[in-house]
Amino acid sequence: MNNDKDIRSLNLIKEDADNVQIPDSLSPDNMMKKIAKMKEEGAFKENKEENISKDNKGNKKKNKRNKRKLMALISGGMATVVAAASLGIILLGPGARNTTNDRLIYNNIYTNVANGSFQGNNVDTLASYEDLARYYMAQSTMRKKESLGDKIEDFFEDFFYKEEMEFDPEDDGDLDSNYGSNFDNVTNATGSSAEESKNPSSGNQNNESTPDYSETNTRTEDVGEADIVKTDGKYIYYLSSKLDRSNKDNIDLILTIVRADGEKTIEIFEGSISEPILNTVSEKSNIYFADKEMIVYEDKLVVVCSYGGCTVLSFYNIKDKTNPEFINTLYMEGIYDSCRFVDGHLYIFSEKSIGLRYGNEYDIVYNDIYYKYEEENIEDLSIDQLKDKLTVSTSEGKLNPDDIYVANCEKFELYHMIGTVDMTDTSDFKQVKAVLGQSSGTIYVSAKNIYYVDSVYANEVKANVGEEVEDCNKSEIIRLSYSDGKVVPSGRSVIEGSVGDEFAIDEYNGYLRIAVSVNRWKGICQSVDMEYYNGSKWVTDKVVRIHPYTYSDYREVSALYVLDENLEVVGSIPALKENERVYGVRFDGEIAYVVTYRQMDPLFSIDLSDPTNPTVIGALKIPGFSTYLHKWDDNKLIGIGHDDGWNIKISTFDITDKTDVKETDVCVLKDAYSSEALYNHKAVFISPKNNLLGFGDSDGCYRLFSYNNGNLVEKVKVQMDNNFLASARALYIGEYIYIVGENNGVYVYRMSDFEKVAEVN
Repeated sequence: MNNDKDIRSLNLIKEDADNVQIPDSLSPDNMMKKIAKMKEEGAFKENKEENISKDNKGNKKKNKRNKRKLMALISGGMATVVAAASLGIILLGPGARNTTNDRLIYNNIYTNVANGSFQGNNVDTLASYEDLARYYMAQSTMRKKESLGDKIEDFFEDFFYKEEMEFDPEDDGDLDSNYGSNFDNVTNATGSSAEESKNPSSGNQNNESTPDYSETNTRTEDVGEADIVKTDGKYIYYLSSKLDRSNKDNIDLILTIVRADGEKTIEIFEGSISEPILNTVSEKSNIYFADKEMIVYEDKLVVVCSYGGCTVLSFYNIKDKTNPEFINTLYMEGIYDSCRFVDGHLYIFSEKSIGLRYGNEYDIVYNDIYYKYEEENIEDLSIDQLKDKLTVSTSEGKLNPDDIYVANCEKFELYHMIGTVDMTDTSDFKQVKAVLGQSSGTIYVSAKNIYYVDSVYANEVKANVGEEVEDCNKSEIIRLSYSDGKVVPSGRSVIEGSVGDEFAIDEYNGYLRIAVSVNRWKGICQSVDMEYYNGSKWVTDKVVRIHPYTYSDYREVSALYVLDENLEVVGSIPALKENERVYGVRFDGEIAYVVTYRQMDPLFSIDLSDPTNPTVIGALKIPGFSTYLHKWDDNKLIGIGHDDGWNIKISTFDITDKTDVKETDVCVLKDAYSSEALYNHKAVFISPKNNLLGFGDSDGCYRLFSYNNGNLVEKVKVQMDNNFLASARALYIGEYIYIVGENNGVYVYRMSDFEKVAEVN
């Protein structure tokens, strides 16, 4: 097929073939019986491996010899019928079937899902769980209605090529995600910059006896974040997991408290904090406490982690550091994502899948712990049964539909959960809300607003059959304003492209700036009969969509948008760089630094002083790329990423002249290829005023760097446990640096000469 005319001709052939009347003797059922009999007689016997070859991309493809044997059966009138019915199908391929994202059909039932109570700012609330169940039933069962040609092709495919999927017990997989939970026995038990100290978001009380100290490296100034290591300037608190493979019930989450006193640093508490979590969630569907983090506020400590498909919060009174006193636990469904802390209030984010699993019951084996998952066929469920499975719960009960905001997307796949807690009263959530959306997306929290930026996959086509159209990936932005533990919706928008992480999003002077990667393609429109199950019967509707086998002119481009307070685009750079995607971004007031990458690393300087006219004012091309950018001072920018050999690379950029950024120093770690710092900013320890930069690598080493005469020099390298569960952090208190390994204790170094003065294990 070399041109559009070929595509249109094949579509017409297929449509005509579907209307051909077939004699009973040549019906698919009778022909299949005849073919099956020939198979029993050995007519198609060949070695399986001989029938499977590979294409030029290394993918398996089907050998055509048996098809030629079978086609010898088709003669006379049958050849006329089958050839007409299957010619277009065979050429177009199986990908034309079972497409499940046709927005035109969803539009017919979407209005029932949302009650439109926030129509003024474009954010609706859920009308009812029953309406959600009907919508989910449709999206889960939607498929292309099969014609005669489709059925013949299906038979050929099943007959000649069948591979069975087997579960590999050695494949760890991702067991802390979206398998659902059992809450029959739930109890609610009772009983800024890394160098900045005195962060108001931390709530720590600094006085004359408390030395200067560092805090967690945060995305937004004055918006605190949870982490595995915390300090209040006198004590260090850290979390670790211990998995006893010999005893599947002995899985502990450990809290350790260390009195930080330089050479006299000692451990004053270590104990398991697992029991309250185990008592909160009744079913163990995770083998360890995943994504564990904590916040310390005055005399309270809260541990947040994923367990049993839930996000669990455990609160402790730590007035007596040698004996933390358990207060209570709270939970909300969903895998823990992150936490923010502002003005004494926690804002906890999690994600809960609303999906069901299909097929037969099977066992999963993971580190000698067995989990049984009972899969379900959605067509066997009534709307009422499905409704119950789609509800979402917290320790205080099920969320009401009007607490759930609805994204205007094509398919609903998960809940973005938002729980808030007042740290002066932890007996209950102050508020729990959710956003019903399509993908895990990205969460960015400014000083006033929470932004969800989710990819949305729409297949809506406003064109005629046979017409070529252009399409691209898109993202939906949902803005929620927050204050004093209360969250309310305040806006929605859709933009082209997708974001990499929260650093690609920034709010400044009432404008939202976003750096995105946009994938564009073209395709020919076709008319398709789609069908879906509505809970009692199959419904058919005709839609126009882009035929997947006509995609052409695929290209990628990086871009930047500026949106006003109404979330309307007022300025943009639609083609920042062709054929390159966005990797690292740092917004600095009216300047943005954006790294794109394909083979070289262009670092763009963008002037945003006029929001309606963002302008590229400088570009630097160097080998490799940076995934994390951090402003060191007014004249220096740090980039952490990879060189062209995939070694970890630390670049120093001179940004004195924004129009002529220069790379002034490169530090390549030849023996390190990965680091948590590449994707988690909290793993980066950075203190310009103390001339310190540190992070751990995938080889189990923690490295501490300092600038000497403009060159970054490694000062400390600590070999730690190279365990995939372990992380490491560094911080300073007064004149000492403390490097904390999750399963390795605390190493204390004197800042003046980088000598190790103490070690606590």
